[in-house]
Amino acid sequence: MTEEKLKEQIEEKKAQYEERLVAYIDILGWKGATETEDLNLLLEAVGILHVEAESHNEQYRQELLKKEALGRFKVNKMFLEIQVSVFSDHIIISKPVSFGGRILSIHSLCAKLLAAGFLTRGAITIGKLYHKDNIVFGPALNHAVDIEQAQPHLPRIECDETVLKYLENSKKDLSGQLVQDKYGKNIVNLYPVMAYVTDTKEVIISGDEYLDVTISKIKENISTFEKQKDEKKLEKWLYIYDCMSLFFKAYPDKIKPYL
Repeated sequence: MTEEKLKEQIEEKKAQYEERLVAYIDILGWKGATETEDLNLLLEAVGILHVEAESHNEQYRQELLKKEALGRFKVNKMFLEIQVSVFSDHIIISKPVSFGGRILSIHSLCAKLLAAGFLTRGAITIGKLYHKDNIVFGPALNHAVDIEQAQPHLPRIECDETVLKYLENSKKDLSGQLVQDKYGKNIVNLYPVMAYVTDTKEVIISGDEYLDVTISKIKENISTFEKQKDEKKLEKWLYIYDCMSLFFKAYPDKIKPYL
């Protein structure tokens, strides 16, 4: 949001909360990583967050609209409604409630970070939110932060009950985008089915192109923390290892070669 637009909203008292779906996510163990990990690896991780943010900021939106005005292509108006904020290892993504299950597309972001060796934790909620680029606040975000901080330090993106009820009432098909972990929490499936190829009966799963790298990273960290007898870090990596089977429960043959 430009300074001029912000001043206009304040002066004319046009600012108001919107009903939005919001995902609040951070990287687990980031503080420790900044003290021990290679700087280039850290930049790779935050780079994943910033690429997401830069494709949804006001400058980029205006560039798209200018190109549309020149007749170069048609802008999907839904794309313009997505808001993203990033600070350090935190990312906040919000979408209008009409987007429904599309908020679960954050799975891609988390899967990329996992492939790079970073675990994520967070929550998805629904409610009143003010979100314009890096200006974001409201009850919906407060609730997401509360859920994220209340849960144990496990790498999962928990979907709040209010979101589940909304999606069920609006008859939005989740199609395996959520799974229930061993603690009974509904969490985002990092590897949902994206498409079916009718002719070959092939199942296209999001993120499976770097699945071998991801499993190797998970096993490597489990081995490292077993040797170091670091129970807290070991618990996190064992948890995500168990979740991999949950994510691929409907298509176990896809992951069996890597486990």
